Amino acid sequence: MAIVIHRRLSKKNNHNLLSKEELLKRQLERERLLHKLIKGGKCRELIRVSEQAFRKLCTILRRDGGLRPTQRMSVEEHVARFLHIVGNDMRNTMVSFIYGRAKSTTSRCFHRVLRAVVALESYYVQQPKGDVVPKEIQEKKRFYPYFKNCVGAIDGTHVRVKVPNRDAPRYRGRKGYPTINVLAACSFDLKFTYILTGWEGTASDSRIVKDALKRDDKLLIPRGRYCLVDAGLPHTIKLMTPYRGVRYHLKEYSAHPPVNAKELFNLRHSSLRNAIERSFGVLKRRFPIIRNHMDNVLVEALVKEDDIGNRVNGTFTSQAYVNMIAGLSKEFNKPITKDQLKNRMKTLKCNFSKWYDMYRGTSLSGFSWNSQTKHIEAKEEIWEQLIKANPEAAAFRTKDILNYSQLEMLFSDDRASGSKAETTKEKNARLSKSKEIKIKKIADVEKLMANKEVSLENVHKDDDEDIQIVSATDVSPDGSSKAKKLKSKKRKLESKLQDEDEVVAETEPEPQQNLLNTILCKHLKKSLMLRGKGTNLVTIEVRKSRKS
Repeated sequence: MAIVIHRRLSKKNNHNLLSKEELLKRQLERERLLHKLIKGGKCRELIRVSEQAFRKLCTILRRDGGLRPTQRMSVEEHVARFLHIVGNDMRNTMVSFIYGRAKSTTSRCFHRVLRAVVALESYYVQQPKGDVVPKEIQEKKRFYPYFKNCVGAIDGTHVRVKVPNRDAPRYRGRKGYPTINVLAACSFDLKFTYILTGWEGTASDSRIVKDALKRDDKLLIPRGRYCLVDAGLPHTIKLMTPYRGVRYHLKEYSAHPPVNAKELFNLRHSSLRNAIERSFGVLKRRFPIIRNHMDNVLVEALVKEDDIGNRVNGTFTSQAYVNMIAGLSKEFNKPITKDQLKNRMKTLKCNFSKWYDMYRGTSLSGFSWNSQTKHIEAKEEIWEQLIKANPEAAAFRTKDILNYSQLEMLFSDDRASGSKAETTKEKNARLSKSKEIKIKKIADVEKLMANKEVSLENVHKDDDEDIQIVSATDVSPDGSSKAKKLKSKKRKLESKLQDEDEVVAETEPEPQQNLLNTILCKHLKKSLMLRGKGTNLVTIEVRKSRKS
């Protein structure tokens, strides 16, 4: 019985296997692809290294990294597929399709090469001994002899990762998405000398540096030497920070040169420490797999332009688009047009509208936003009702919504709420509920004006002098000339009231404030009409009786 079952399973498995002719055909196609890749002159364009560098890398990984060919895959194919992924941020599925391999095979291939690259650490990542002054300092008078004991620069960067939902809060820091913090030290010729990875994105740089100085494989800084760091780290014997509270970044000195000794020191400190920033920049441009996602960079650019005032009445200015295009083109090392930027912004806004209306819209309720898990949450029965009515909503149940807080700040005010929509019947009902507000003191009017609920306007009719207080919505908040006119009208009103006070004061001596209040109550007819709930329009009519 067992033999029969084994034969049947063997036939079933053999049915899914490729024939020898098909395997040979695919192998020939892969060999032609590799030959065209290496000899076709597009090696740098496709896998981000030259043909000579590719061959040299294959030799080094075979000799020093321990990378070996398998029965059906050469070392060259291993390395080419690895570079396709890290050099173009390509997905496993796409690379598997290009090379005609299974996705599991591509995954194993990637990790074999990755282990071989990590094994080269002792050959290429070496910490400085401090016995020689770096030539980048020695050959420049603005650095030597002031920084002659400096051996490098230290900084950190964030690299996006995928982690289980239960661990995501520890990895989700200021970026808004899960990242690991990578601490690195480099020499001034842009060579990394120390690398520490794996710290969660919420960890501070100072905590990571303290850990790096105490580990078994610790960051070594020779006695009497130091490294340059930014102001976010503590100033110690081995770590030199710039002066705090003084201009530091290079762009801050582009238009205004340093004016004192501290600013001069910070300028040279920034110029020298810029080596670590350039090292990260070169690495991310060469290998986009560790680069920030374009949407994240775009959202950060939008928030930045909004903060500096390049967004007026919900619309980004031309200068904002110029700044964002320049920054994104530099970040991703490719030209970006204004139309592409607007199309992506439109897509982000459209996606945000779906998420925002789902749990804050007028037609749905019971949803809440969890900033820790980056998910929209609701009770089981509410989700079932929503998915039954709208099957597309099932995707939002487990989908991470990135940059939601920033998008809410940018686009939430642009969403239509319908709060002022009403039928004729509803409007009549609202108007019938108007309340009469009694104004006993001038201070009451001033309080309404201070809260921008009302404003003063003069209207002349025949012999009566009418003073009408209308809604603040009718007055432009930016119109300084209108504001001045209203202030002058208020002063004229007060002066006229004071003229009448003199007549009353001869017979009834009272304090000035009480006198004004008495005149206001005796000589002014007050009426206040409020519109219904949902609007801020307030109309106050104050008519002064004809003077006898």
